[in-house]
Formats: sequence, structure tokens, C-alpha cells
Amino acid sequence: KQMKVLYGQPPSEEERSQAVPAIHCSIITNMQILCEQVEAMGLMDTLQCRSQYNAFREVDENATIDSEVGNLVTALWADPAIQAAFGRRAEFQVIDTSMYFRDIDRIASTSYIPTQQDLLHCRVRTVGILEEKYMIEGAQFVIFDVGGQRN
Repeated sequence: KQMKVLYGQPPSEEERSQAVPAIHCSIITNMQILCEQVEAMGLMDTLQCRSQYNAFREVDENATIDSEVGNLVTALWADPAIQAAFGRRAEFQVIDTSMYFRDIDRIASTSYIPTQQDLLHCRVRTVGILEEKYMIEGAQFVIFDVGGQRN
């Protein structure tokens, strides 16, 4: 993605719009991981927004982030227990999507179109083989993205 930003064509509005479900999924998945870690780390006693926590645990990872889900994310992100778990993120696997948590009102908007920075921070698993061609200082480069292998 960084090569595309530096040397390729900027993404069209349609391409950026197509990233919205992946960005929403990333936000929901990573907040759910933080919620799980609050329990695993024994931080439930410090959880202040228990009703939002319980409601968020029921949100499907493929849901659209609307104002309701956005409000849950905002409340959870401000909670000391979630912040404590996030502070210990080196102990478990979570992608740093905190920039999204801080900007959830923009992302929950029905007119949300991801920015170039949003696209760079969004993780999308590569399926198959992708080929990108770049012209850099008169030399043509061909980059192949083969993605990760899962057994």
C-alpha cells in the first residue's frame, strides 16, 4: 500500500469506499480483542462502562459502524480497564487501530469515505497473487504480493 501511495495512482473514491467494511471490521475486531483481554487480565473490577461492554460483546465483527456502535466504541475506549489492557498490548496480538478509536464519529458517519491514511492503517489479507507495476526514475518495477500462507 505504501508503494502505491508513493509511486502509483491515488485511489479513486470508489476504491476508498470499498475499504469501509474492512475498516469497520478491523475496529470491531480489535475492540473485541481488548474486551476479551480485560477479562483475561482480571481487569473487570475496574471496568466502568459495563453495560456498553456487554452490548459491544454482542456486536458482529462484520457489522457496520453506525452511531450506536460508534457510541459503544467511544465509551469503551475511554474506559480505564480498556486503556489498561491497551497499555499491555505487547502481551497479546492486536493491531494498533487506536487512531480509529479516537476518530470514530467520522468513521461512523453515513458519508464516511476513508482517507489515504485510513487505507494505510487498514489491514486487508491478500488472497491470491497481486501484481503492481511502478515506474520509478525511469525504471519499471514489478511488485508481487503473494500474501500470507495459512495452514
